[in-house]
Amino acid sequence: MGLEDPPAPPQAPLVEAVDCEFDWSMGGEGADKNPSEVLVMMFPQVRGVEKQDWMAVKNSPKNKSNLDLMLACCKSEIETSQSKHVFPTPDCFKRVASLLRKQKDYARELGIVELYWLLCDSVFEEVKRRDGLRAQLMAQHSALKAGFKKRHDKAQLLLQLKRDNAALMPQ
Repeated sequence: MGLEDPPAPPQAPLVEAVDCEFDWSMGGEGADKNPSEVLVMMFPQVRGVEKQDWMAVKNSPKNKSNLDLMLACCKSEIETSQSKHVFPTPDCFKRVASLLRKQKDYARELGIVELYWLLCDSVFEEVKRRDGLRAQLMAQHSALKAGFKKRHDKAQLLLQLKRDNAALMPQ
């Protein structure tokens, strides 16, 4: 009996974002929201996605370019991270950021990176509060966040260039 891929979640169309109009950084709109709520604000198509075995989905080569599935994987990582107080694995978040870069959606690329950082910070603070500060915890927290630093800086630069170019274009 062969293993089958779990069923794909319902496919809602990707909602286009006009990133020059709205800043997806963790500023005003996401300040009082948890990471899962922020993800739904950024990508409405993940609302109502049920849990399933995301390991099989995210490791399938054909699914790596499917933004909706990768977003659903991110949502699952967020829920697991928050319920078990473990650092989220960065794979899905990096893949989403990469797909958004290909679409030149730099504002949401920044948003997904900052969402990942927010999630890491919340796990770090909860584990530190519960178990006390440990060198291993600090090192893991720093390494996970550092893995996104270069991408974050590049996306900020590209977003600024896009905004500058949009300002120069006559309406």
